[in-house]
Amino acid sequence: MEREKKGLARSIFEYYSVENDYAFVRDHCPDRLQACSYVEGNIRNFLHEFVNHTDIARVSYFLAADRFYYPGIQDAVGESYKKTAYQRGGASREQAEWKGFHMLEHAFARQEADTAFWISPPSNEEGFGDYGFMFVFVKEGGGTITEYIVRYPEKKGSLLMSLKLSEYIEHSGYRYGDGDNLVFSQKTEKDFLESPFLFKSDGSSINLDNVLSRLGFTRESLEEAYAFDGLISRELGGWIRQYAKTIVEGDSDSVTIEEGKKLLTAIYNRTGILKQWLREGDKDKRTYLLSNTVLPEFRFGYPSDHTLIAYFSSKKALVESGGSCPVSRSSLLFVSTVLSASGGKIGYNDATLLTEGKGGWSYHEGECVVCKNKNAEVGPCNICKTCEVKFD
Repeated sequence: MEREKKGLARSIFEYYSVENDYAFVRDHCPDRLQACSYVEGNIRNFLHEFVNHTDIARVSYFLAADRFYYPGIQDAVGESYKKTAYQRGGASREQAEWKGFHMLEHAFARQEADTAFWISPPSNEEGFGDYGFMFVFVKEGGGTITEYIVRYPEKKGSLLMSLKLSEYIEHSGYRYGDGDNLVFSQKTEKDFLESPFLFKSDGSSINLDNVLSRLGFTRESLEEAYAFDGLISRELGGWIRQYAKTIVEGDSDSVTIEEGKKLLTAIYNRTGILKQWLREGDKDKRTYLLSNTVLPEFRFGYPSDHTLIAYFSSKKALVESGGSCPVSRSSLLFVSTVLSASGGKIGYNDATLLTEGKGGWSYHEGECVVCKNKNAEVGPCNICKTCEVKFD
C-alpha cells in the first residue's frame, strides 16, 4: 500500500510552470519591481498550498496612483467594477460591489485603512451556491495589497452567518464603512457589499486569525500558517528573490527557464525539510538539518547558499498527493486567466472558481473558462481537455 502511495507522487513541474512565469512577466509586466513582486508572490502561494497545505486562496494587487492594479492589466481594477455596474444597472448587485470596492480603494489610497473585511453573501438568484465569501484585503510593504478569499457556509436567501460575522468583526474593533453602526440595518446581500469593514492598524498584529477561526479554521492551523509564512521569509526569502530576479532579468529563454527550475527545485525541497522541523519544534534547526541531509558541511558550520542550492536542487522535487489543480493548468495560469478575463476584479463567481478544485482530479460537464464552450468536459479548474493541452 505504501508503495502505491509513493507511485502517486508527481513532479512539481506538473503543478508549477516556470515557463508561464517567464512568459507572463514579459508579456504583461514591464515594470521590473512589479514583475519581481508578482513572481515572488506566486512562489509563496505555491509553497503555502503544496508544502504547508494552506487552504486559503490569495491574490496580490499593486497600489499605484491611488488605484488597485493587477499585474498585466493596464486599467485599474476599479474600472472593471465600474463597467460591470454600468452594464447591470443602478439597483444591481454589481452596483453594490462597485460602491463597496470604491470605498475600500479610496480608504487604502488615503492611508485611512490598511485592512478590510468585505462580506459577499450569496444571492437568492440562479448561479449562487449555499456559501458566501469574505474578502480580506491587507496592505503589505512596497505597495502590495494581498487579498485573501475565504469561503463560508450560508444558505441561499439567508444572511445569518453573514450577520454573525459582521457583528463579530465590528465588536473586534473594525470600523464599518464610513464609521456608522450599520450592522443591524443590513437587509440584503447588497447592504453588505456596499460597505466593507475598514481598519487602520496601530502596528500590532491584526485579528484576522480571530475572524477566520469563526469560519472553522482552527487556531492551531492559523498559527501554523503564520509560522510557516515567517519561516519562508527568514530562511528562503533570499532564494525566492533570486528566483524572481532570474526569471525577470534572464535574457535567454532556455537558460533562464533551466536555472529557474533548478532554483524552484531547491526552494521546494528545502521548504519541505524546514516544514518538518517546524512541525516537530523541539530540535535545534542546524542539528535537525544535519540529521536530514548528507551534507558534510553541516558538521563544520552552516553551508553557503551556493552549496545548499546545489544540494537541494539535485533531489527530485515531488508532490506526494493532492494539492489543487496543477499550476500549468491552474494556479498561476488559471488565476491569471480568471482575473485577466474579469479585469482584475473578483466577484462571487470568480471567487467560486478560485476556491474550488481542492480534491482529486476529475471531470464533469460545464463551461470552459478559457474557450467558453458551454458543453465541455471540464476539470475542477473548469478548463476543458482541449484547452488543458495548451497549458501543459
